[in-house]
Amino acid sequence: MKPYLHKVQYYETDMMGVAHHANYIHWMEEARIDLMDQLGFPYSEMERKGIFSPVRALSCEYKHPCTFGDEISVTVSIDSFNGVIMAIVYEMKNQNGQTICKAHSEHVFLTRSLTSTPCSPSPAAFSSSQSRRHSQSVRRLRR
Repeated sequence: MKPYLHKVQYYETDMMGVAHHANYIHWMEEARIDLMDQLGFPYSEMERKGIFSPVRALSCEYKHPCTFGDEISVTVSIDSFNGVIMAIVYEMKNQNGQTICKAHSEHVFLTRSLTSTPCSPSPAAFSSSQSRRHSQSVRRLRR
């Protein structure tokens, strides 16, 4: 999968001139959505089909600050997936290749209902071309 790229904006920095720590979580979400698109599981399509994926857990280890104008590459990989819970690891690097953050998140796939029943994204929830990519992706994830 290709990394997600983000350029640090001025409004994302604080009075010390560094990116505020909360922004890293936004970048993780953007990178996760990009990963899901690359895997053939676009969030917009999943939500349209009634599948949602709230955050179950999140941790970040900040290594070095980044500042306005830095170009951040977010490498995202799936650590585990049991069909309902997906764990993702992130590594963020600046344009010099320096690691600025390592993080981990867990997401639960649920149906949109009063009971929010756990579910697994299924190929039937996507178009035929997305379904083929989805089936290949699920096989890779479960290895």
